[in-house]
Amino acid sequence: MTGGVAVEEGVVLEGTGDPVVFAWPDFEPANLFAGQTVSRLAAVEALAEGGTPTVMAWAGPSGDEGEGRLRQWVEARRGQPIHFVSIPRACRLNHPWRVRWERAFDFHQWLRGYVRDAPLAAVDFPESGGVAYYALLAKSGGLDFGGVRFVVEVSGPLRRVRALGFRAIDNLADLYGDYLERRAIELADAMIVPDASVGAWLEGHGWKVPDRVAVIGPAIGEPHPVPAADHISRLVFVAPLAEEGRLPACCRALGSGRMRKALQDKRVVFWGPEGHVRERSGSAFLGRCAGGWKFRWRVENDLSARAAEALFGDGGGVAIFPAGRSVAWLPHQWCRDAGVRCFEPGGAGEESRHRQMDAADLRMTEAFADPAAMEPVLDRVLGGMTEPPAAFPLRPAGRTSGRVRLLRERAGVPRASVVGRDTPAVSVCIVTRNRSKLLSQALASIEAQDYPDIEVVLVDDGSAFQASLAFLEEIGPRFREKGWKLLRQERAFHAAARNRAVREARGDWALLFDDDCVAEPDLIRRLVTFAMTIGADIVTCPRHVFVGDHSPSRGDRSGQLWVPLGAVPSAGLFENCVGDTNLLARREAFLRVGGLRTDFGVPAADREFLVRAASEGLRVEVMPEVLYHYRVTPDSVSRGLTPEAESLRDLRFARPFVEALPRAMADLPRIAVGWMQSFQSAEREIARLRARIARLDEKLAGRSRMVGRHHEIRVRLDWGSLLEWFGRLGRSIQKRMPGRRRGRG
Repeated sequence: MTGGVAVEEGVVLEGTGDPVVFAWPDFEPANLFAGQTVSRLAAVEALAEGGTPTVMAWAGPSGDEGEGRLRQWVEARRGQPIHFVSIPRACRLNHPWRVRWERAFDFHQWLRGYVRDAPLAAVDFPESGGVAYYALLAKSGGLDFGGVRFVVEVSGPLRRVRALGFRAIDNLADLYGDYLERRAIELADAMIVPDASVGAWLEGHGWKVPDRVAVIGPAIGEPHPVPAADHISRLVFVAPLAEEGRLPACCRALGSGRMRKALQDKRVVFWGPEGHVRERSGSAFLGRCAGGWKFRWRVENDLSARAAEALFGDGGGVAIFPAGRSVAWLPHQWCRDAGVRCFEPGGAGEESRHRQMDAADLRMTEAFADPAAMEPVLDRVLGGMTEPPAAFPLRPAGRTSGRVRLLRERAGVPRASVVGRDTPAVSVCIVTRNRSKLLSQALASIEAQDYPDIEVVLVDDGSAFQASLAFLEEIGPRFREKGWKLLRQERAFHAAARNRAVREARGDWALLFDDDCVAEPDLIRRLVTFAMTIGADIVTCPRHVFVGDHSPSRGDRSGQLWVPLGAVPSAGLFENCVGDTNLLARREAFLRVGGLRTDFGVPAADREFLVRAASEGLRVEVMPEVLYHYRVTPDSVSRGLTPEAESLRDLRFARPFVEALPRAMADLPRIAVGWMQSFQSAEREIARLRARIARLDEKLAGRSRMVGRHHEIRVRLDWGSLLEWFGRLGRSIQKRMPGRRRGRG
């Protein structure tokens, strides 16, 4: 294609060829420690020089500093076929630990609209945050992007970086981020890694990687070769100031009596981004350890190539990578290209390595550099025992051209939909009770489906209202005419009624559907197409949430969107990230895992079922399109629960985990649920205290004239400040207690 490429309304990007989209969940162009940012920017400029239009899509939090930096970077290249776009928000999931999740869905929604107006050659994205996850699901399911090539640049997945600091995934935000990264890498068409060890780590830890893997070193420009120097004046530790940068091991080695004497005429520099060692910042940890050091030391806060020139340009500096190159790919590449002497603990020989549990997967062990081996590394540095490493086989220009060639490769043949050749029967399983008006809307939306082979299995779960009974009598002849099934039973609750509907169904697939929801006309066709193309056993999808008795029109998005993430069973203990009852399942698979658990009067059987199904090996996927409208009603089964039912509902989320563990460990999931409930109660109490303080602030402001001056009160409540306040209160009470002496009680 030649000519203008429309990016958004009123903006045309000039250039030759189909555009390439670069997704940016963060942007620090001057930071050599910021993943592959510099290398990706070099590819952007190379594509632009060749006339290929590029779209710089900001996919990070709206208003973030990185968005402004990316906009400025693009504006500085005005006249080139490079355009900036900020991805609009499509959904709000209302919790900070879901930000990556929602931005991945936002990116998919934007990209889907973009390809409707213009062809697209490729999408380049970093593994961080898995921003292309939902778009890749759409491609793998045969929905969109068939001719688009998705290339993921992997430098250090979240799980690996945390493991380098001997830390595991321990919160929901990182758990979701890890899932997004893992699935985005699995579904991508090609992967770029800076070193073969990255791909080896992924495969060794059970990650699925694309068939096309390219090992391309970081492209960082052509640094000036450093002059040879006989005397070492500067030791530069290149790593984050954090546990993953092995900062404690460095400080122990530098603090030994022998090293303090050997380094008296040297300067030690710590070069890397600020991090944490336990609860302290890296700089604070250094300050505490440096009390007995006799040599000069400092922290270099400039993380750019300019700082590298200053640190190593005179030839008197050596680079020590205490955690290896995997936390500092670009600085390591810069040093290699410039001829700087580089040292890593692993280079001392196999005797300096030993095996420990792998924090990325506690079931495994991994060879780590012995923390005690840092002193031998310093001995090698001071003794000049090694030569500068050979330069990387490809010069920076060659690494950039390698990226460009990969992005310009044609995408593989799109997956062909199997539905056109083999249209399976689908049974729509609906349970109703005393909601005839809403049921009529649900049935009308099913009758309007554009899928040819449908049956409805309607189970009335003990309706008692006269209007509902009359409606059931009215639709009976229509059901018999269509060959549909209308079943009646005594009240057994929703889960048991749904199980009966699936057992009575004739279809290969069962669509569980609420009696108060409204389907889009292509709901069944799109779900079946996606499920059969991607090879799923169970498929859920996003929903449009609305309030009222009306039937929403097609494409209505006036309410909120709720978007499931996918099969993350570990998160199912704490919240629902998989989907709800409105799901499509292979009937055989649904019955094989026992269907829904039938606890009378206890809701949320769907969440327990989905967690159990994923844990037992069924493939559970999310089809990333909004295909139905979910109604919120006052008589919803999850509202108005008794305290007993609420407690049982929370406990049922622990049941799949209890069943999977040995009996001696069966209390662990229940304890975790109890902790989560305590945390939620504390959150509610903090919100109540904030509101109370705001009211007090208003009262004080109103009385400021009476006291002659105005006191402005700003109070910020979070866990840290709340605990600190209670601590101060306790110490104050102790001081005021009569007869209280230091050292007693």
